[in-house]
Amino acid sequence: MKLNADLFPYPVLTPELDDYIDNTSFEVNNLEAHIEGSDLVSIRCMFVVHNKQLQGLLENKELVYAIHLEGEVSSYRKLITTSAENPFLNISIKNDVLPKKLFVNCLILANTTVKNYRNETFNSLYYDDTYVVDTLYKGDIVAFLPTQTFEFEVYNTALGQDSIFTVSKHNEPYMGLELTGDKIEVILPKDMFDIYNTCGNERDNKSLFISAIIMPALIEALGEIRNETVSSDLQWVSSICDILERENIDLGNNSLFVVAQKLLQQPFDDVIKNEFNTGYKDE
Repeated sequence: MKLNADLFPYPVLTPELDDYIDNTSFEVNNLEAHIEGSDLVSIRCMFVVHNKQLQGLLENKELVYAIHLEGEVSSYRKLITTSAENPFLNISIKNDVLPKKLFVNCLILANTTVKNYRNETFNSLYYDDTYVVDTLYKGDIVAFLPTQTFEFEVYNTALGQDSIFTVSKHNEPYMGLELTGDKIEVILPKDMFDIYNTCGNERDNKSLFISAIIMPALIEALGEIRNETVSSDLQWVSSICDILERENIDLGNNSLFVVAQKLLQQPFDDVIKNEFNTGYKDE
């Protein structure tokens, strides 16, 4: 969703309009999408407003800061609000709902009905000293910034479907691994593959299969990258290297076992808690 600045019947604070004088602003600092692991992305930002009347309405909770997330060609849509007391947002999105292209709109919204809204920084070229907005209704946009777009090419769909991994089967009794294609191919014995194909993407089983199947494959793949024995032109290699660079992880100075856990967001934690958290108490 991209907002059209010309659609508002009342003054709106945005860089796209001059409804307010120049020394008034609404800003969002450090807006970024941060890949947390194989199945989680976080959107972070810090809201700042430079306007006495708006700041007062925010502090009184008549207005709220908001971020609206919407996926292109997907049903993903989410609105998150926060108050002036906590102008920092950190929103986590699981990869099973994360769209490949995400539109992010940062806003200030009316949190309740606001009567007779007047701001001393309305631009006098358009609004005289007596001008007021009779009513702002809950959800009305008071300020917004140009839409930001984030595209996700790594770990953006369910594991085993369209990520850097693919899972196939063979008639051998052991798991195999193929690293020469654009995806890391984990090859399972037929019986194991049938179980994975049926249960592998179920939420309750996902961490178990990641730990048992994907983790060892990723450790070996990281070793190939560190030893420079695979082509950097392969899609899975460039994808992993992009993540390592963003996370400032040096394969030469870190345990591959630890790095794999970071990239897969510590799947062992979920496995242990889910499988063994049975209310154990010391005797």
